[in-house]
Amino acid sequence: MLHIARNIGRLVEARFSGSPSDDDITRWAKACGTCLQDCFARTGRLAICWTDLRSSRLFSPDASDRLIALMRDDNAALERNTILGTGGAVFTLQVQRMLRESSGEIRRRLFIDIDQAVSWTAERLTGPEQARLIEFIRESDSDLVRPDGTFFHWRSDLPASQADAAPQSPRPDRPPKAGR
Repeated sequence: MLHIARNIGRLVEARFSGSPSDDDITRWAKACGTCLQDCFARTGRLAICWTDLRSSRLFSPDASDRLIALMRDDNAALERNTILGTGGAVFTLQVQRMLRESSGEIRRRLFIDIDQAVSWTAERLTGPEQARLIEFIRESDSDLVRPDGTFFHWRSDLPASQADAAPQSPRPDRPPKAGR
């Protein structure tokens, strides 16, 4: 599943889950173009995109090539694209290669740490855009966002004795949900 939307200002919100099919990528390309054009038409400025890949899997070679071509086409419409990844070594290498081959490394950055990703994105966003970014993250990761909008870090927020005894999360970017 691929999701992309522009709900406020220049912030374009994107989320990938699984590994996209050819049909998914075709729909994505159309929706992405519409969001980027709409952003420029309404604001007169380049888009700032947040792309959450934490629920993604490795892309097939064909999907990877098509996404690289799309990124090349979209580079001129982006001021910045923050990509939040999983931390998995092979997937991280694949995404880094895609960024390199799309010539988008200046505008696009891959992050594993959510605080660093939000910080790099937020420095270019207005207050309402920053609030929407936190809300977008909260929509899929309510267990990671505190009521004050700061992020809960699973092991680093626990006292040392509890952290040592705490079960390891299968995804280092998320604490395990109750009952797992």
